[in-house]
Amino acid sequence: MPEPVHPAILSFLRARTEASFAVAEKHLADRAFMLGDRPTIVDFSLAGYVYYPKEETGFDITADYPALHAWRERLADLPGWKSPYDMMPVGSDLRTSMLRPA
Repeated sequence: MPEPVHPAILSFLRARTEASFAVAEKHLADRAFMLGDRPTIVDFSLAGYVYYPKEETGFDITADYPALHAWRERLADLPGWKSPYDMMPVGSDLRTSMLRPA
């Protein structure tokens, strides 16, 4: 970005993220996956938002949201699972790879 993000914007976004993580934490406290005992598209849709490392986001999900972290581990234990970073086109221009016809 050409300029640093305004601190008020970062504060607003951090509060929104913390509120969302708190909802997911409470929801996952008594269930294995978002909609019950099996993973669904809901789980995979949410997964892309919770695998960023603490060093990039400042959120320590492992320490601060244990039910959310346990859910991440259950997802990672599924056959064929790959983390979002493993699925990114490393070493290529993301915009180009997204626009390239299949």
